Amino acid sequence: MKKILNKLLCSKNLQKTEMYKLMLLIGKKKINLSQISSIITAIKIKGIKKREILGLIQASWKLMKKFPKQKCKYSDIAGTGGDSSNGINISTSSALIAALLGFKIIKHCNESITSSSGSSNILQCFNINTQMSIESSKQMFNKFNICFLNAQKYNPIFKHVHQVRSELKIRTFFNIAGPLLNPSQPKLGVIGTYSKDIMFFMAKIIQKMKYKKIFLINSDKTDEATLYKPTYLVKIKNKKITSKVYTPSDFGLSWRIKKNIEKRSLQDNFKILKKIFKGKGSDEDNELIAINTSILLKIFGNKNLKKNTIDSLKILHSGKIYNFIKNISRVGEI
Repeated sequence: MKKILNKLLCSKNLQKTEMYKLMLLIGKKKINLSQISSIITAIKIKGIKKREILGLIQASWKLMKKFPKQKCKYSDIAGTGGDSSNGINISTSSALIAALLGFKIIKHCNESITSSSGSSNILQCFNINTQMSIESSKQMFNKFNICFLNAQKYNPIFKHVHQVRSELKIRTFFNIAGPLLNPSQPKLGVIGTYSKDIMFFMAKIIQKMKYKKIFLINSDKTDEATLYKPTYLVKIKNKKITSKVYTPSDFGLSWRIKKNIEKRSLQDNFKILKKIFKGKGSDEDNELIAINTSILLKIFGNKNLKKNTIDSLKILHSGKIYNFIKNISRVGEI
């Protein structure tokens, strides 16, 4: 390990095998917190390489508790985070709408690092236990088309770096790897990226993995589609990479003016989402969630983005999401 650490401190890139060994040591708690901090900082300074991410992914699969693969078609939707947008939890909202529309979602989630409310944090506000057993998660999935798998419960590497990441509060290579490590190993996925610049970098990593189809999206430096800037989408299908740009008209909507969002607390976002889920959200928030859900439905083969958006807005206006969440929250009690 000393040799590997010295390479990093000299701003030298690691081989895939070196990163693999280093991450295994972290996952097995054989590296202390100060060393983890040094590793994260050194890689942040020198920049991450594709082979290093692949080494982390390989080590994660080696140590990870696996969630049983499902025979049906299912997808994940997640973001890299690290975009400092301070917005509401779009991917979680989109996942819930898709499930209500009959699509199967196994969402990978985590507590917040750089944001005020990670997906696990906001779900806990709605009394949904993201640390529930595999059996309870399977029960939720079979009954409600959706379940939530907490990164730290399944992946010891992410568990053991969480404290350091939370204290550093900076975007790291774990933001890139996180969405690629869903324990259920879905063949489909929508991943929001914190920067347009990393989309093809991530696409090249995904080419080395066993996904069937992935959409990477970014708009105005946020890990989601928006209505005030073009939305960039990179598709990786059967290892072939293509790209496209969407504007609001592709979703049947109009441009909106960007609003500066002041930093919100977890409770602030919870209150906003509660209103949205009850069918009382603003048009702007509803449309933002709807276009992201539309892209999620497209990954399943529903190609008509305008219809997908209309269907999503109908669910949002109905207030069905709030009752759906209440029913989901009871699964852990059984």
